[in-house]
Amino acid sequence: MAKKRSAEPEKSAEELYQEARDRWAKAVDLGVYDDERVIYGVTPILEQALRQNPQNVKSLALLSDLLMQMGADEEASRLLTKLREVEPDAEAHQEKAALLQKKRSKERRDEIGHYLAMKWLTTQNW
Repeated sequence: MAKKRSAEPEKSAEELYQEARDRWAKAVDLGVYDDERVIYGVTPILEQALRQNPQNVKSLALLSDLLMQMGADEEASRLLTKLREVEPDAEAHQEKAALLQKKRSKERRDEIGHYLAMKWLTTQNW
């Protein structure tokens, strides 16, 4: 007879965000934040958080950052639109939108990398 597994309680959107953020913080600490394998290890957690709460600002912000890092502009822009609907006056969202509107180039990629690095160095929790 097979044993029944006890069902684990489903994590909240905030708990999922914290899990993703912790994983991402380790990647940043190790200097592997531009490794797509690392990014792909974090994005499903954030997507699950957003299925539970589509307006979870922290998950929207982090996922849009990761997508920007990967060059997935359309997806990042879509999330940024949601962010700006939830927090229309947030300067960070306006700055991110300005970066995404620039023409794709090495300079733009470098600007995005610098923006994200500074954000991680100066922001405790968002």
